[in-house]
Order: sequence, then C-alpha cells, then structure tokens
Amino acid sequence: MKLTTNVFILTALMSLASCGGSKSDVVAEVLREEIKKDESQIEIQKPANTIEKNGVTFSQKRAVELKEDFSNLAEVKTKLNSFIVTAEFEKPVESTSYFKCAKAVGGDDMGTSVLVSEGTISKEIEIALSEKDLMVDVVCQIITRKKEASSARFTFKKSLLIEKYEKLKSYTISYDSAGYQLDRLIIDKDGGLFIESALVTLNTNDFYSNDGLLGTYSKAEVSPQSFENIIGRDGGHFFIETQRAFGIITAQMAGTHGSDQ
Repeated sequence: MKLTTNVFILTALMSLASCGGSKSDVVAEVLREEIKKDESQIEIQKPANTIEKNGVTFSQKRAVELKEDFSNLAEVKTKLNSFIVTAEFEKPVESTSYFKCAKAVGGDDMGTSVLVSEGTISKEIEIALSEKDLMVDVVCQIITRKKEASSARFTFKKSLLIEKYEKLKSYTISYDSAGYQLDRLIIDKDGGLFIESALVTLNTNDFYSNDGLLGTYSKAEVSPQSFENIIGRDGGHFFIETQRAFGIITAQMAGTHGSDQ
C-alpha cells in the first residue's frame, strides 16, 4: 500500500517561521495540525522493498510497526532500528546453504548468518543498526557450496524517537543534498524538536506524532525571566517531507524577544 506525500503539512509548517526583535514586535504563531491518512489515495502494489533473483525473493520490513494509538510504543522503542530480512525460495532448497547479510562497504556482518537446510521454503535474519549506522547499504546473500547463489541489496535508514522537547541533533541523522534522511520520525506526547534559526529539511518515510511539538527555541529562550541586554533572534524553517503520517502535531515557530534598547 502506498500513500501520497502529505504536502499539506509541509506548506503549513514552512509558513510559520518568524523573526526576532523587541518585546513589542515578536508574535509567536501556533499551528495544531491533525495528520490523517487519505484512504482514497491507497494503491495496492508490489512493495518496493522486495527483490527477486535466481529463484529467491528477498524482502525487508521493520521488526515492529507502531500502532496508530501508540499502545505498543514501549515495544517499538526496544526494536526502533531493527529490521527483518526474509528470503523466500521458489522451490524447496536442495542443498544446504547459508543466509547472511553484511554491509556493502566494509563487509561487517549485520545479524547472525543462518543455516538453510534442505527443504527450506523461507528464512529470516534480524538486522539491528548501531548508534553510528545512520544510513547503511546492506547486501544479503544465499551461499551454496561456497558460492553466491542469489543476493539482494537494501538501504536501511535510522529512525528517531523523540520523548522530550529537545534540540535537533544533526550528527545523529544521515544528511545529503536533499536534507536529513530518516526511516521514521516519532514524536511522543510531551516530546518535540526545536531548531533555533536553522533551515531544516527532514525526509522521512513515516511521521508519527502523539500530540508532539515542533518549534524554534527552547521554552526558556522564548520566554526568559528578563529581557535586559538580550538581542532578538530570528526563527527558523521546518520542512518535512513524508510518505505516510498520522497523529496531531503542534508547531510553535517564533523568534526570541529582545530588549527595547
């Protein structure tokens, strides 16, 4: 199933960036947007994460999918960056083989190699990204008589779970010319991201928000106890491009107050 990109939320969020200045000319704008799936746009088609080669069909999926009511968030948290790669054989395996996955660059094993016995129809390997694995190309192979019988290459991206209001840590996410790359962005209740004056583009497959918050500055910076000798600062821009999304998100995009002098 495939959903169209939720462009409506992107445009709304981008329009909320604002400028800093004196106490009298700063206006904080707030958007609460309910993210809904448009069922009329659902298409039934072959998943893009399936590869067929030499009688073997390889597929990959997340180890745990998040439910829309967030009821299984604790389980998702333990498997946030884990994936299952499955090899399905067109015919039962005739010779004992091995199923293994390794990084395309460097060759480090991803998951434990498994024995494929005669008569096997399918086998699975669980792959877990490390803290440093922001986006990884992985080659999965069926080895028979010490030779490659079939293989597939997948790209795995890191997911981000936000449980408190915190500054976006750019070094924890893969980045290219199109912006930051994520598999999932999950913002739990009381969680949120702020970006200060940065221009941030997030590309994610799925965006889930349990009444989370997107903002520009920390709460202390937006509403300091004293404005004396403070220079107002501009707010930033948040641009999120996602294929699927659900939940409620609040965007509070404002610059910081400055002193009158």
